Amino acid sequence: MRQKTFILVLLFFLSNVHMAFCLEGSDFYINPIYKNLISQDQRQIKTSLSKSLRTDTCLSYESFKETVKNKYVQRATPFKIILKYDFYFSNIKNIIDNVHEEIMSEDDYLRFSYTSRSNKWTGYDGNVTITFTMQYLTTAEQEQHVNDRVTEILGQIITQDMNFEEIEKVIHDWVVSNVQYDTSYQEHSAYAALFLGKTVCQGYALLMYKMLTEAGMESRIVDGTVEKGSHAWNMVNLCGTWFHVDATWDDPVPDEPGRVLYNYYNLSDTQMEADHYWDNLNYPSASFDYVEGEICANTFTIEGRVITDLPGYEVGIKNAQVQLFGKNMSTITDLDGDFSLTKVPEIDDTYLLKISAPNFKSYTQLLTSVPSRIDIGIISLDIGVMAGTYSQEELNLEISQAVEEKNYLIEEKTQELENLSNEYQALSQTYNTLFDDYRQLSTQNSDLIDNFNNVNNWISIFDIHNDRKIGIHEAINALKCASEMDQ
Repeated sequence: MRQKTFILVLLFFLSNVHMAFCLEGSDFYINPIYKNLISQDQRQIKTSLSKSLRTDTCLSYESFKETVKNKYVQRATPFKIILKYDFYFSNIKNIIDNVHEEIMSEDDYLRFSYTSRSNKWTGYDGNVTITFTMQYLTTAEQEQHVNDRVTEILGQIITQDMNFEEIEKVIHDWVVSNVQYDTSYQEHSAYAALFLGKTVCQGYALLMYKMLTEAGMESRIVDGTVEKGSHAWNMVNLCGTWFHVDATWDDPVPDEPGRVLYNYYNLSDTQMEADHYWDNLNYPSASFDYVEGEICANTFTIEGRVITDLPGYEVGIKNAQVQLFGKNMSTITDLDGDFSLTKVPEIDDTYLLKISAPNFKSYTQLLTSVPSRIDIGIISLDIGVMAGTYSQEELNLEISQAVEEKNYLIEEKTQELENLSNEYQALSQTYNTLFDDYRQLSTQNSDLIDNFNNVNNWISIFDIHNDRKIGIHEAINALKCASEMDQ
């Protein structure tokens, strides 16, 4: 009986031995963008705290990063994650910091939407429980209000026939006209800009970023400085060319209703450097001066969304391949299935747009004439292998689309062959020239060898002559010695 009791106690101890030797650690990180905000009267930013703390388990660095990002987007705090894979406990702080920095470097909106991060962790090598406590500028509910309001505004100010140059201008004008600078320096969010009508530079930049991004334009938020201290503004990719836009400085204090300035609208790096300062290694280069009406001239944009054609599961397809045959342009869809092909040259013939993804039937569409911006809309891809048999009409359509695609591919390959043929002829001519040079050098080399052999022959004759000359002198000396001895 005692032996059984001892064994049970030993097993219990061994199964829980890690609990007795758990290590602990903690860290507190202040977002440098808001370092002054945290210290002002110890201002507390409200966050929604859930009563029950759900725990997620991650078995790799990649899943840990994805889970943390989703929590940030949902404005969750606090939240707990169990990390189980091959790592040392002593490295856990670096892992948390690296994941956080990677997430923030990929999403400017998130990077400007929190003020601090606190972490506590317990565990041992390969098994750690991490608690995140975040301070955000806004709650999840407020962010949803921002998304809804932005969608509503864009629907009012953007029309289908606008190109991206015109879209950027109406967004800039709306922000400058409807937001005023918060001289109390209390509001920093896009939510405050939309629903309180006032914010500081970070709020202007966040709202511009949100509206530009939702309108299909690539944008950045710049963390920089001006003479009076830290400052934030935007960069926008306009038809393939980057520019700086500072909506805050285009809306100076005091606010005047209806006033819209363009002093800091679509500036180059050189123009912006006059009174704005930033680490340009972290941002795209804005090398060109803006000339209204020229940046997006003679080009158009194709945009749309790709989803699954499954009732009740109509979700975006990530990383679907979007190809434009005829101009050899391509892109892939994002997490939500959205895509955008920008700065496409004007159609002078016919383009073939093809969208494909693994396990789905491909989608193709011929483009013959377009406005400045094509919104393909929502494209549903049918499951491929599992979709069953094709009807005759579907087969005919698939065959015709495949023939059109093959024709484009044949034309491209033919052009490639012609280019290769021209390159071959040029290389062949170069080879013949080099071979002629080689033969000339070979002949010259043979002449040099002959001359070298002749010199060697003369040297040999000279050596023999010298040997003979030396022999004669020795004989004369010997005769002289013999004659002296006889005497």
